[in-house]
Amino acid sequence: LRAKPDEKSDIPIKILDSGLCQAWWKQDDMFGLPKSKIGIRLYSSFSSDNVRNSVITSFWCSALMEELNEYAYDAEVAGLYYSLSGNSVGVTLMVAGFNDKLELLLDVVVNKMRSLNEIKEVTFDLIKDKLVRSYRNAAFKQKPYVLASHQTWELIHQKNFPMVEQLEELEKMVPSDVAGVNELLLSNCFLEALYE
Repeated sequence: LRAKPDEKSDIPIKILDSGLCQAWWKQDDMFGLPKSKIGIRLYSSFSSDNVRNSVITSFWCSALMEELNEYAYDAEVAGLYYSLSGNSVGVTLMVAGFNDKLELLLDVVVNKMRSLNEIKEVTFDLIKDKLVRSYRNAAFKQKPYVLASHQTWELIHQKNFPMVEQLEELEKMVPSDVAGVNELLLSNCFLEALYE
């Protein structure tokens, strides 16, 4: 464990600011546990171009998590966790757990992100079925106040696409639509990271 800092800080400290990345760090000055959390937001112009690309990004993230399922189970047993999600502005990656092995998990996930050019047909079918059910439920089977809240959110945020449009795009998807998405996402992006 590192020594507690002399002064407590409620806000993170910016440790990197370049044209491609901004990174912040915040010391755990309360609990002193050997655990950390890294949150990375990857902003990509590909995801925000249109509803189709946003859906493809979310699909790719779900497929990547499915591909890493076995590894994620072993990591979870060791006290490490990660999540990856796509949205209309890019990708959000969260890694949490014990400090000494966190870098290893992050390395495995990032390498998979770089290398996942094509998705196996079995994985594609599994993810498509799961996401179609999820999108249908979100679009049509919510309580009225939840639907109203989602539609208000869609109106307020310009890059948030309506769930019905996302469902239409998802239903039209074929495996070739997801091929090479990693290169499109990573070729023109900006990263924000928080390490705490």
